[in-house]
Amino acid sequence: MTLPILTLKPEFSGHYCTVNWMNSDGHRCHVWVKNGVLEDRFYINPPISVAYRAPGYFDTRKGDMTAKRHAKLREAIRKLARPENIAEVLELQAKQREEAAAAAAATHVKKLRAAVEGVLGTAARLFSDDTLLRLEKEIYLARTA
Repeated sequence: MTLPILTLKPEFSGHYCTVNWMNSDGHRCHVWVKNGVLEDRFYINPPISVAYRAPGYFDTRKGDMTAKRHAKLREAIRKLARPENIAEVLELQAKQREEAAAAAAATHVKKLRAAVEGVLGTAARLFSDDTLLRLEKEIYLARTA
């Protein structure tokens, strides 16, 4: 039996995580790991491509993680769901969120600068990005007051 590709998805707290995989039939499976302890049950869902109540759809099924035939899978999940791996994934997710926020802020400043240049012309180049953001905030507060 070849092991499926396992994906670790921790929650923000780091106390809970799911390990996800697809079985040979394309069904989506996951098991919860709580505080480093693997649950005895895993859950099976139909493929995403199968619409609700369409042929091939089924409600979530439960499987026994302690069954002898799942020993290799269980061991692989235990190795993957070690606390240091969960911490590493959480750090990576935090870094990705920060990068996304920085990119969104840069895009916002570009749009704001373009809007101000549309009104003030070349005089808008005299304002720093911080000044533009402060002006935007003051205009917003004045409109909502």
